[in-house]
Amino acid sequence: MRRFLEPLSVIRVVAVTAALWLVASSNVVAQAAPEYALSRNDILRITVVDRLAQADTVPPLEKVSGTYQIDSSGKINIAFIGPIAAEGLPVGELSDQLAQELGRAFGLIEMPGVAVSIQQYAPVYVSGHVALPGAYPLPPGSLALQAVALAGGLNSADEQTYAAERDLFEGKFSNLLLQDDILRLQVRAARLEAEQSGAETVAFPDSLREDGHPNTDKILELEKQAFELARQRYLEDLAALNELEDLLQTELAANERKLATQQERLELVAAAAADLDQLAERGLVRTDRLLAIQSTQASIEVTVVDLEQSIYRGRSRLAEIDRDRRFATTDRSQRALSELTQVREELAIAQTTREMENALSRVSVNHIGAARAGALEQHEPRFRILRRSPDGLESIDATGETPLRPNDLLEVISGP
Repeated sequence: MRRFLEPLSVIRVVAVTAALWLVASSNVVAQAAPEYALSRNDILRITVVDRLAQADTVPPLEKVSGTYQIDSSGKINIAFIGPIAAEGLPVGELSDQLAQELGRAFGLIEMPGVAVSIQQYAPVYVSGHVALPGAYPLPPGSLALQAVALAGGLNSADEQTYAAERDLFEGKFSNLLLQDDILRLQVRAARLEAEQSGAETVAFPDSLREDGHPNTDKILELEKQAFELARQRYLEDLAALNELEDLLQTELAANERKLATQQERLELVAAAAADLDQLAERGLVRTDRLLAIQSTQASIEVTVVDLEQSIYRGRSRLAEIDRDRRFATTDRSQRALSELTQVREELAIAQTTREMENALSRVSVNHIGAARAGALEQHEPRFRILRRSPDGLESIDATGETPLRPNDLLEVISGP
């Protein structure tokens, strides 16, 4: 059994850890980073640019650029400036402060450009009932369960039981992630099906609410907004094409009326020119009168040709607009179908992965026994966070879904 469990554990740890980092890098960081207040031990990358090349400065201003770590006092020590308080500031505010300080230090008229980015967040410290206690760099907003997974999962005195208990624990968390992914994909598929069919509204199946997922309403609302935005863009494109078509139709009708008038004039002038030509042959009309009416005839012919070309171009453009209108409808449907195919593939993979996770959990239950597995379900590990605050260390009772901050100490407590 031991040889069987270990490969499964490795597979699960790798898969769960990869999933955790994907979630952290795509969702958590995107939401937390803009408002993140810098913390002790954060490692920063500071880039300074003298935009006007004012630097008769010695050494060059760019020499200040580099990697800096916020020390235990909450400051960074910048060359030519000295210690600067950084803890608690957003990166944008620190950038502005550094630009002002550097401008004063170097006597610059124009403030330099300063960009501050977080190269590495301060770690979260994990202790207690985990396999690998220690410091783990995690983005702000990462969940306590993510830290536990990176720390090797739950600990146990017996190695085989530990592996099985860890698989059971991680399987539960992995199932939570998969359940969320599957719900999102199902909702997205329903939205894309509505777009592909050209529906005016999107109706989500009632079955999507049956699992009681806490984020169901939020996910449904987001996909509904995505549908409405896509449909609004489509309708705006059609409206723009229709407006242009109306303008071209008006212009075309005006040109056709002008053409009819000019053709009538041309017939009259041509008839008059023919009569004058006959009279000129008998010497009854001066030549200059004949030349004048022939010049008028030539001018009208040029106008007729120009109007005929304008009408041709107008009709061609109307045909293009009709083609663009059909393309807009077809393209919307095809893009939705392409995305739908991809979403269905991802959904099938997620559902298969969840089935495999359930199978792995059953293997773990068989190894440690149903009674022990039931006890684990009833007495899941408890979490306590020690967090530094202005008033000192703060102790916070937490759950596996509690978000962490850099420098937090997460204690995992075994038992009821």
